Amino acid sequence: MIQTLNPLLKVLIFALLISQTACDQISSLLGGAKKEDDSLFLSIEKMYDMYNKKELEGYCSFFSDEINVFKESGLGNTRIIAGKENFKSYYKRIFQTKRSLKITPLSHFTVYPWVMVKELIEMEEQVFEAAVGYRLLDGKIRDRMILSENFLVNKEKLSIALPKEKKSNEVELPPPHLPREPETPPAKTK
Repeated sequence: MIQTLNPLLKVLIFALLISQTACDQISSLLGGAKKEDDSLFLSIEKMYDMYNKKELEGYCSFFSDEINVFKESGLGNTRIIAGKENFKSYYKRIFQTKRSLKITPLSHFTVYPWVMVKELIEMEEQVFEAAVGYRLLDGKIRDRMILSENFLVNKEKLSIALPKEKKSNEVELPPPHLPREPETPPAKTK
């Protein structure tokens, strides 16, 4: 079942990466729900809230007992989690070991029974952008398809790499790991 939807999901992922306007247009062309009356997405928004609060039972309550998590590998889909017990065990470890976790939905569109979401994922010092498809059946998420993940930045390294404002009387020195150029004395004139 998942394999037959894969080409459609691959095409739809590009719309997610464009903009919310494009997502709304594609969703309406394909007969999906609009954002205003998108009850499927509202359910997923509540799931994000439970994830961000690290409430394991609340988070897992949005998924069916037959939950499958797939990851697109370029050669097809690879199932990485099968069944609710494995799913719950995986997220229990994540919630216990990660100090800070947050998922923010950036844009989405619905083509029943799928909800495609572009997510910003903050996990400790790292930030990722992902495109994920959720297939809902009987009010629960039955399949989660990770279509793309892009590492964006390491927050710790970003703060070091950002240029600092230079004061007008400040002399700019090279970083400590680079040798300094020797100062040459002014040429003597006769």
